[in-house]
Amino acid sequence: MIDKLKRYAAGMLAVSTVFTGSIATVAQAATPGTASSLQELENSLLAHFTQRDADFTLMYAGNPAYVINKINDITKDIETSDPYLAYSMQSWQVKAVGYSGQAYLTFSAKYWDTKDQENYVASKVREIVASLINPQMTEEQKVKAIHDYIVKHVAYDQTYTKYSPYNALAEGTAVCQGYAMLAYKMLSEAGIENLIMTGDADGEPHGWNLVKINGNWYHMDTTWDDPVPDVPGRVSYKYYLLSDAQMKQAKHTWTTNAPAAPSAFQESQIATSAPAAPAAAGTSTAPVGTGKTVMFKLGSNSYQVNGLKQMMDTAPLLKNDRVYIPIRFIASAFGVRDQDIMWDDKSQTVTIQFNGRMIQAVAGAKSMLVNGITIPIPVPVLRNQRETNNRLMLPYRYICNAMGIDVTWNAAAGEVVANLPAQKS
Repeated sequence: MIDKLKRYAAGMLAVSTVFTGSIATVAQAATPGTASSLQELENSLLAHFTQRDADFTLMYAGNPAYVINKINDITKDIETSDPYLAYSMQSWQVKAVGYSGQAYLTFSAKYWDTKDQENYVASKVREIVASLINPQMTEEQKVKAIHDYIVKHVAYDQTYTKYSPYNALAEGTAVCQGYAMLAYKMLSEAGIENLIMTGDADGEPHGWNLVKINGNWYHMDTTWDDPVPDVPGRVSYKYYLLSDAQMKQAKHTWTTNAPAAPSAFQESQIATSAPAAPAAAGTSTAPVGTGKTVMFKLGSNSYQVNGLKQMMDTAPLLKNDRVYIPIRFIASAFGVRDQDIMWDDKSQTVTIQFNGRMIQAVAGAKSMLVNGITIPIPVPVLRNQRETNNRLMLPYRYICNAMGIDVTWNAAAGEVVANLPAQKS
């Protein structure tokens, strides 16, 4: 783990605005744009910033002293209405030249990305969001899909020089500003209302997001859910959809004027039905594993999938008065691909992606995570270590419930029968 001071101080989100208004005789820029009202001036300024223009002059047809006093208010309006644009800017300056009845305002602006780079970001975000999101998904599933994509595809920039969403997408690395801006852009593209939050985390400048799901606001910190050093495929939900109180407990404070997030996302709100991504053309849209019945027998290395015998290297066992089954084999039995069953040996964590759910279990823990929500378990997750295999095991009812699978226990036969009925047309 790198030094926290360096890690987060480099990731502060701030727009440096320097106003150097002056009534003086200086050279005018050629053919400046003309505005006859403050609203027209704001619209023109917004257009230049959006185009990432570095140097330009605007003429205001009115009282010079009045517009000079109002220019900071105008730029604050722009920052409020378009926070993504505000955080795209490194700094800006304006010099004002006043004449009788008119003012010339010469702006100099610096941006984190060029216009071409921003066009790349916009195009790439549309492409990625289209691949992640489908109309059947709930708002929380959309947010989680975006959260997971960012955490999986971006690594924290340990050179502390990569601040932009272009760095995050094209180079795969950024400080927290890049994480938060990319999340803002992707969430907005998916139709999820959100904000960029600024403040401190663990005493250092930091930025993250506030997202609105079903009318309620929640904090989401993709940077802190992607710990250093980066582990490909690893996703944490420790800072996912938290309340104000939980974020403050996690040593986050903020200066952003934001709506309240009074409660964390509740377990009862976990979505269960929609797949995590749209199906490719010509493929079925049924969730993985539908129309399957899987039977495990206590002490047996064989199991059945729709009556067909399969073999596994770890048999279900009885421990702590609970019947444990190996997580990998029940996931595989219901069609979860190998790449969607991830094991992190350092943290002793297994992560499974199944029908829009992210399930995580840690060896020895008396809880598991389902879409970032902590589910208590009365007994610890078991790591069954042997010379020939090394499997994480859970009480059958808890892993089946986490996957949204119906399950029954036949005590007389010592059999666990798990069932995921075919989706109705």
